[in-house]
Amino acid sequence: MSRMSSLIRNTVLGSLVILAVPVAEAQEPQSVHLSYTLYSHWLEAAHEDIVMTMTDHDYSVTSQARAGGVVSLFMKLNVASSAKGIFRGNVAVPQIYESSGRSRGEDRRVTIRYTDGKPDYASVTPPENDREIVPEALRLEGTNVFSAFVQLLRQVRTTGRCDQTFSIFDGLRLSRFTFRTDGQGSVPEAPHDRTGIGLRCAFSGYQVAGFVKDSRHRQQLSEPHGGMVWFQDVPGAGMQAVRIEFDHPKTGRMTIILSKSSVEDGAVFGSP
Repeated sequence: MSRMSSLIRNTVLGSLVILAVPVAEAQEPQSVHLSYTLYSHWLEAAHEDIVMTMTDHDYSVTSQARAGGVVSLFMKLNVASSAKGIFRGNVAVPQIYESSGRSRGEDRRVTIRYTDGKPDYASVTPPENDREIVPEALRLEGTNVFSAFVQLLRQVRTTGRCDQTFSIFDGLRLSRFTFRTDGQGSVPEAPHDRTGIGLRCAFSGYQVAGFVKDSRHRQQLSEPHGGMVWFQDVPGAGMQAVRIEFDHPKTGRMTIILSKSSVEDGAVFGSP
């Protein structure tokens, strides 16, 4: 299978994880299920279902990403991921991250375990020897995508702002993302999308380490590429990311839209 499946997989996992966070005031564990659709130049490309359970002290996330639309006709993408961690104040401290599924013609698995929030064990099966190794000093800076955005949304809900910087280590690459508050603004109209006013969070991201050796895309991937996230209060589920737009260095314009949400009581919001 081509590297396109890996590209879509990391786009989905690295962006759709602006994800399902329950209402901050809830004292009992509550699970929220969000369904997102990813569009590449307004062609349906992938879907991701995310379920999160969070208390004041800990969190867990599960995710299932799969190809959609015309992309599913020529690319196999079916990746399950999960993460668990605890909170120290407003900081999400990861304990374990796992991802597995079919990609590039093989069954692949990533496991990262953390000690005191730092990744001290990372296993990638099968190994990808065509990549440069992420230096240890950089690797130890990295959290996983789920833990990073749990922390981001915790800040959004409690302060109404989104000023954070994260280093994300996925077992193969280290990338850096910076978010900043961009005020209130209208959510653009799109299929299954909500309109109205939402909190705007601008972001930029770029790859720092773990490049494919002799990759012709190295310069593109190492340059910052920007985007925007719109957050709105979703009935029964609290503040959620309802729309994400960004420019990917390989595929160009990508848009991610919340299509459905549900909570423990079975209530479903959004388009079926």
